[in-house]
Amino acid sequence: MKVMYRLAVATAMALMSVGLTSGSAVARSSAGVFDVYIGSIRGGTLSYKGTEQGGQYSTAGRAQSVGVIGALTRARYEAQSQGRLRGQTFVPSAYSEEANTGRRQSKARMSYIGGVPQVKEYEPVQGPKPYDLDPSQQGGTLDPMTAIYMVLRDQPGAQVCKMRFDMFDGRRRSRILLANAERKDNRIICTGRYERVAGFEPEEMAERQFFPIRVEYEPGTDGFYVVDRVVITTLYGRARLLRR
Repeated sequence: MKVMYRLAVATAMALMSVGLTSGSAVARSSAGVFDVYIGSIRGGTLSYKGTEQGGQYSTAGRAQSVGVIGALTRARYEAQSQGRLRGQTFVPSAYSEEANTGRRQSKARMSYIGGVPQVKEYEPVQGPKPYDLDPSQQGGTLDPMTAIYMVLRDQPGAQVCKMRFDMFDGRRRSRILLANAERKDNRIICTGRYERVAGFEPEEMAERQFFPIRVEYEPGTDGFYVVDRVVITTLYGRARLLRR
């Protein structure tokens, strides 16, 4: 299902956790499951796991349709990513994904040299388009799985709601911005947006470029805050990710 794939891959939607500085010898790991709602309908699940240790990180996630939507369309997204940590900066070294939107299957695989993505595989193959991006000009971007990991990672209170990065999935470039921290009781609420930047079809850019995002955190352990829910405005209505 197209909306599930876009939710998992591009919009932020959100998955992962952790927040150590590079150079720490102590491993910090995290895992969790989110229910995905489109309006009032539970349409999917999103699960994740991730580890950081010794200046390295690795992360993996899976999204799939369930319930009524799952009975109509068996959508699935699986991805893995790994890379280095430079302080609080994530530098991917390898990324792979497999997805089935219900209408088509796709694969992607990228490696990185000096922070610049090298597209090793991207299926289905398409002919050249006037809006295609040159991967060699996408240095400094994150892969989709690392981006997902960034959005939902557990964070120290002082770092919550301070996020801005670009993402490149092998064809399209997009941007995620989270700011405007609001404290409500013991929770922290961030607002921001997902933005289509380049590499999208002209019809998609004309359709809509900005999608509001709200991320809500609750206190965790050791001074960290944990993502409890994510709300995203999509072309198909409001999507919510609720941690189980």
